[in-house]
Amino acid sequence: MSDWGRGYVTDLEYSAGFYGEQSPTNLRLACLLNAIDTPPIDDGFTYCELGCGVGVTALILAATNPRGRFIAVDFHPVHILKARTIARAAGLTNIEFLEHSFEQLADGRDAALPPLDFITMHGVYSWVSPETRQQIVSIMARHLKPGGIAYVSYNAMPGSAQRLPVQRLLWDLAALSPSRSDRRIARAIEQFEALRVAGARTLAANEFAGDTMNQLRRGGEQYLAHEYLNENWNPMYHADLARELAAAKLTYAGSANLIENFTELMLDAEQRAFLNNLDAPHLRETVRDFCINRSFRKDVFVRGAQVLSAARQNALLSRIRLALLVSREDFKFQMKTPAGKGDLRRETYGAAVDALAERPRTVEELINLPTMPASHRMSPLELAGILAGTQQAAPVVDGVAPFDQVAADRLTVALASLFAEAHLTDPVAIGIAALGSGLRVSLIEFALHRSLLTRGIVDLDAVAAEVYDSITARGVHVLKEGQPIEGRDESLAHLRDLARAAAPRMQPIWHQFWPQLCRA
Repeated sequence: MSDWGRGYVTDLEYSAGFYGEQSPTNLRLACLLNAIDTPPIDDGFTYCELGCGVGVTALILAATNPRGRFIAVDFHPVHILKARTIARAAGLTNIEFLEHSFEQLADGRDAALPPLDFITMHGVYSWVSPETRQQIVSIMARHLKPGGIAYVSYNAMPGSAQRLPVQRLLWDLAALSPSRSDRRIARAIEQFEALRVAGARTLAANEFAGDTMNQLRRGGEQYLAHEYLNENWNPMYHADLARELAAAKLTYAGSANLIENFTELMLDAEQRAFLNNLDAPHLRETVRDFCINRSFRKDVFVRGAQVLSAARQNALLSRIRLALLVSREDFKFQMKTPAGKGDLRRETYGAAVDALAERPRTVEELINLPTMPASHRMSPLELAGILAGTQQAAPVVDGVAPFDQVAADRLTVALASLFAEAHLTDPVAIGIAALGSGLRVSLIEFALHRSLLTRGIVDLDAVAAEVYDSITARGVHVLKEGQPIEGRDESLAHLRDLARAAAPRMQPIWHQFWPQLCRA
């Protein structure tokens, strides 16, 4: 491994993924659901992603937020080269990719960051050394504006406790092999599985032990290498993270996974009663993690928390305009949560969904629908939080012009070269300017959408052929129910079937955000 990596995997690129939790819209909503005010960004904002990888999240956010200035940073030159190439192909002028280490940014060497409204990072914080974490905190302290939002997702304790011995054993086994990281992790997992089959008691009782083999079978060597082969692998308790970020004057605001902000859905009555007796905020979060055994957290912090009154919070939530992301028929009224199954009242949520199926509406409009039962009047907090938290609806950005979608569509076409490396089951993404974010879709759904953008029609045969060529170019087979399909004709037929089944899932999205193409 190269010395410049400082214990981080550098001989293999990080997998391309989009994480919508990092969008400004989502982060601001997470704060609002927790009664924390944030400065307006209508006139523009500055946004920095630390450890951007190949830049998919930053690219999509830049393409869907033309009034924002985006800076994405990674120390891996191949990541930056790929990201810049895609940005150039998409014609994006509001994003800059910097090849810098956190140390360089922390001491102001080579690159001067502007005052920032947002600083985000995915997974990075628990994969780096304590020294590097201090550099990250220094960057936040120096550059995040008062009222600015920071997002940190990370491997969390106590849920990651069982992953610690898995990571350690895989790291030691992989160290025996001098080859590239994806081959080292594949070999290490094979030895790991042989030990598990041989009856190693620690592994037999470990719920994560089987997950690594399943991910390897799905072609996840790239992800697994970056997840497990870092020299610094430090799952953290929330309380410890909060103490470190306090040095940058940051206060915990809530979870970017919006549904997790509803305690009644996360904890049962007895657990909530215990939690209510605790006054220390950091300890409350730790206790929540113990109750639900959370292994990954998506934390939102603010630099200067302004607490909203209930009246002001409701007023701001009422103004949010929501768009439906699923068809009326596919809307799920039942959700599975750590506290058990939650049922959304059909008479109230059904009325809201019927209205949203026609067009986007404000939360206030939904609450005051003539069809909304007066006996079950919902609060703006519940309606906005649950619909967005279940990812069946999303807030619409005000002031978006039809032209704003053009940049996002150019990016979708440009991203096809990067997503060509994806596996059939990998989630990819398309950008939607009206949402100021992207929508995660399957590789088949992405190909369908690209067909609509480039051809003006959805050509199932062409979609099947493109996906087939992409998969087989990597020397792998199309899988059906986990088993490889040998023949080309059989593979194409299976992919056509998948595309035909996926098209109805995309129809509500197309009709809502690309009506001109649907009319064509």
